[in-house]
Amino acid sequence: MEKSLKDSERQQRERKSPIELHEVSGETPLPCEMDRFWPSSANKVKLESLIYKEALEQKWTSPSVEIVVSHFCGPDDSIPCSSKKQEVTSQVPELEVSLEEADMRCIPHMMHAVNQGNKRIVVLSTDTDVFVLLVYYWRELKTEGLEKLWMKAGVGNSMRFIPIHILSLRIGPDLCKVLQSIHTLTGCDYTSEVGTKLAALTANPEILIWENLTR
Repeated sequence: MEKSLKDSERQQRERKSPIELHEVSGETPLPCEMDRFWPSSANKVKLESLIYKEALEQKWTSPSVEIVVSHFCGPDDSIPCSSKKQEVTSQVPELEVSLEEADMRCIPHMMHAVNQGNKRIVVLSTDTDVFVLLVYYWRELKTEGLEKLWMKAGVGNSMRFIPIHILSLRIGPDLCKVLQSIHTLTGCDYTSEVGTKLAALTANPEILIWENLTR
């Protein structure tokens, strides 16, 4: 999405000028300089379209497996969010949301899964942004019926499962409510930092932020 908050932060993080590929398919070799591939929004759109198509074409042997695939839905986007179960593909209009950041799009996906009766969710990610979102939205997901929320991070010997449902209790409801604001102000995928995370956490943020909001 051009001229968005994320777009300005993306430009600031760029270290090399992007190289745009004419097409991205299953036969397209990965560029030697991936740091020139990722800065191109067009490359990301093409890669996302490829993954969307490949995921829906997979044949799942278990009848209980359902795959739900979404992508960024811009104002001129006509590709629907789709689900596939037992070789039957259908559209999921409630997940066609205009959220550019994939990290944020995992939240409506989880809410959709909970509304379908799922009691346990495992999110595969090593991103701090995702961790903060999971902690922030845990109470809402729990209210809708979710019992356990895990974040699977790392690979090989470093792989670990982080129990968000337990950590949220230890962090406390007040800090969970303001954690997303703290993370945004101290640097995330959308914004540059205006202070350090350590300074934010040691300044009693759950008290200061709510005092400012109620003034």
